[in-house]
Amino acid sequence: MTRRWLVAVSYGLVAAAFLPLALSGEFGWLTPLGFTLAYAVSAWRDPHAAPPRPQTARWWTATLIVALVGLVAWSLRDGRWLDHAITFALLMTASRLFQRRWAKDYLQLIGLSFILLLVSAIAS
Repeated sequence: MTRRWLVAVSYGLVAAAFLPLALSGEFGWLTPLGFTLAYAVSAWRDPHAAPPRPQTARWWTATLIVALVGLVAWSLRDGRWLDHAITFALLMTASRLFQRRWAKDYLQLIGLSFILLLVSAIAS
């Protein structure tokens, strides 16, 4: 019962933080659509259905590092640091949504949702 509440609160906070960003119109349609799809797919995925796999965590870490390098390079080129930082925060949130298993993952989701909410106040 407690885990269901934690999942519901975490997903609710992520949605509440993401909606102002998506509705601001600052990110076009591709980033909000991609995050919405990741959000929906991760909600249906049961993280406790299979044992933890370290290679999945390594894959997500490698993906985030490549994305960080790419977004920094893109920021150097066009100067839109805040927009690319928000995109990276959304990628980190999607990573946590897919890897949620323990309480620390939900705590990280809650922290990321507050960061997204603060940044959405700046970006809007």
